[in-house]
Amino acid sequence: MPPTLDGGGARSRTFFRRLGVALVVTSVMTAGLVLSARSYAERKFNETVATVPFTPGVLTPKPVADSDPSNLLIVGSDSREGLDAPDVGNEDLVSGQRSDVIMLVHTDPERDTAYVVSIPRDTWVTLDNGRNGRINEAFARGGEAVVKTVQETFDIPIHHYLEVDFTAVSAITDAVGGVTVFVFNPARDSLSGLNIDGGCQVLGGEQGLAWVRSRHFQSYVDGRWVTDPTGDLGRINRQQDFLRRLARTVLERVGSNPFQGSAVADTILRSLTVDDGFRFQDAFDLAESLRAINTDEVVMTQIPTRSGRVGEASVLFFDDDAVAETLAPFNDVPAPPAPTPPNNLAPGEVRLIVFNGDGTAGLAGAGGDLLTAKGFVVVDLTDADEFGLDETEIRYAEGRDGAEEKAELVAFHLGVGRVVPVLEVAGVDLEVVLGKDFRPIAEEADAAAAGGGAVGAVGADDSFTLTTRLASANRLDQAAPEPTVPTPLPLPC
Repeated sequence: MPPTLDGGGARSRTFFRRLGVALVVTSVMTAGLVLSARSYAERKFNETVATVPFTPGVLTPKPVADSDPSNLLIVGSDSREGLDAPDVGNEDLVSGQRSDVIMLVHTDPERDTAYVVSIPRDTWVTLDNGRNGRINEAFARGGEAVVKTVQETFDIPIHHYLEVDFTAVSAITDAVGGVTVFVFNPARDSLSGLNIDGGCQVLGGEQGLAWVRSRHFQSYVDGRWVTDPTGDLGRINRQQDFLRRLARTVLERVGSNPFQGSAVADTILRSLTVDDGFRFQDAFDLAESLRAINTDEVVMTQIPTRSGRVGEASVLFFDDDAVAETLAPFNDVPAPPAPTPPNNLAPGEVRLIVFNGDGTAGLAGAGGDLLTAKGFVVVDLTDADEFGLDETEIRYAEGRDGAEEKAELVAFHLGVGRVVPVLEVAGVDLEVVLGKDFRPIAEEADAAAAGGGAVGAVGADDSFTLTTRLASANRLDQAAPEPTVPTPLPLPC
């Protein structure tokens, strides 16, 4: 069971130790609330924390037992306008909300272990929409796009999603009176605004935020400014170190000052967005699962990458086998419970027509084959009146008895799409119009390419760019540095 909320300061401090450094956001969120009654804390959480809807089936169902391992995806975001924009020359891709931090957190209560793995924002992947790009471009389409991209790229399950506005780092740092960091020499970053002297430095909110944002970090050495060559990888190391220090600072200062803790918690609550299945109880279940893990014992690393270029853009490539080894703990989770159909209808009771709504050659045939294999009666395969549909639609005649239930059954077995009422469906029960989110064509082409076979036609807009393996054929022979592994240094503060 989770710890109760009326145990006072000692239990508050214990809670912080258990939650771990990458979850400092969640732990701080609860800091001021653990000193109050549970009913108040839960009401505060429900009233303040924002949620983002997820399509059923995108997130992996959470393990049933609290002792089971689980995975959390955390992103830190802020407005990118005028701040350290990527060098891709496309304003549509760099303005608005961007993700500066992508962290995977794995907890294993039975083994008393926790892993935090950062994914550099410039990692080159196949995005959820089928295009190749930097992984943080997925955030422009929302949390669900990030989760889909991570799950499909790295083949790991994600149980919950948590998003933090990066400006909260500034407010939290100020709320606890600053965070001490160490640098060997004076440091600066003209884009993030960092400008500090060497040695042990107490960073206030403004400089703390500049510190974790900095990816053009420079040190003043022997009379000249020297740029950190590790770029985003170096920033990840600084971010992880800062979060660890922030967690310690919160523990030391807020644990003895409930009024300060409440202010910090309010700041975090206003800056937090979670998936719509994440509940107040989940935060405390997570804390309990990490009960025996000391903050300093949390394993923190990043996926191994190597630098390269795509056109004029600097990006990071990865090797599938090396990343699979790094992320192996994230697959050490119980299989999710088998999904159950939404109703008792049999697929053989449903007659439908499948339309190609995207324009990719063979899409309707692939959809028809899949639905036929599931037992549905496919009457016809044809093209839609217009191409370019992003999301698959399962259309039913509004008001027709049982039609909506049949559409929900198709959506369940298809695995994508939304149920849409229309005025009329002639001659069949349903019309299934396949969009860009239906992927079997890409998967079949990928398999053909891997086996040396011919790849079928792909839309001219590259919306069905295959998988990272196809892209890797042109990048694995590029000269690049060896993967960078964070190396902790003994620091005086």
